[in-house]
Amino acid sequence: MQRAKNQVVLVTGSTKGIGRSIAIEVAKEGGIVVVHGQNEDDGLAVVKEIEAMSARATFIKADITKPDECKFLINETVKHFSRIDVLVNNAGITARSDFLKTDEALFDQVMTTNFKGAYFLSQFAIEHMLKQGGGNIVNIISTNCSVGQSDLSVFTCSQAAMRTLSKQSARFYIKQNIRCNSIIAGWVTTPGLINSFSNDSTDFEELEKKAREDIPLGNVQTGEDIAAGVLFFIDPESRFVSGTEIDISGGVGIK
Repeated sequence: MQRAKNQVVLVTGSTKGIGRSIAIEVAKEGGIVVVHGQNEDDGLAVVKEIEAMSARATFIKADITKPDECKFLINETVKHFSRIDVLVNNAGITARSDFLKTDEALFDQVMTTNFKGAYFLSQFAIEHMLKQGGGNIVNIISTNCSVGQSDLSVFTCSQAAMRTLSKQSARFYIKQNIRCNSIIAGWVTTPGLINSFSNDSTDFEELEKKAREDIPLGNVQTGEDIAAGVLFFIDPESRFVSGTEIDISGGVGIK
C-alpha cells in the first residue's frame, strides 16, 4: 500500500536538495505534491518529473521570510487541492558565523528563513487542519539543534528553535488530530552542504573524506534517506506518533 496515497503534501524548499528528494519520494508513494521554492524553472522541472510518474503536483512560488507569503502559500495549496494534509518544513539556509563576529543582518537572515518561515507556515497550515479534522507537520532539523558548533552560532540557535516548535505544535494540537514530528538530519549530499564548506574549497570527494572521519557510520546521507523518515511520519500506520524525532545522521546526533 502506498504510504502517502492521496495526501496533499506541501514540501518547502523542494526545487532542489533534500526537499526535492522528499517531493519525488512522496509522489512515488501516491502523494499529491506541492513543490515550493523561488526558482520557477527548477520548480517546474520537479513538477514535470513527478507528472512523468503519473502523479499529481503543482509549483507555488513564495518568499517564506514574509508571513503574508507564508499565508499565500498555504492558501494556494488549499485552493489547488481543497485541503492540506501534510506540511514539510524543509526550507532553510546554513550560514557560518563565529558568535563574536555575527552581525544583526546575518542573524535576521538566518532566523527569519529557518525559523520564522516555519513558524508562520505551521500557524496558517494548522488553521486549515483544524477545519478539516486533522493534519500532519514534519520539520526537517539539523543535528545542530542540540550540538553546538563554533562557526554555526546563529544556525544552531535556529535549529533549536525549530525543535521547540515541533514539540509545541505536537503538544497543543494533538487533541485535534494534528501531529507534528521532526527529522534530525546529518550531513546530506546536497549542493548546499558542499557550498557551506566553500571556504575550505571542499568538493564532493573531500566531503566524503570528512564523512569517513567525522560520521560514525562513515558516510554522508542522501536526500532519499531523509525522505524515508518523512514517509514514516506520513504513513497512516504512524497515526499514534507525535512529538517525537527520527535521527537520520549516521550517528552524529548520538549523545
